[in-house]
Amino acid sequence: MLEYNGPLTQKGIVEESMLSARTVRYALERLEGIGIVDEDVYFADARQNLYQLTDLAPQKAQAKADGGKEKACCAE
Repeated sequence: MLEYNGPLTQKGIVEESMLSARTVRYALERLEGIGIVDEDVYFADARQNLYQLTDLAPQKAQAKADGGKEKACCAE
């Protein structure tokens, strides 16, 4: 969702995904813990946080899809 809609608050993610707030909160905590999502202050409402993908998110997602194995690059 963040990949296509850009930075969103937790509330925005809940509304767009129609998942429960608890589910979204848990997922965001896990994604932040592994470095896929960054949490920033939402200046329009300081009580909320703004979540966005990190620059490393595409590489980490691809590595996960490849079974956690890093591809070796060799000169032939």
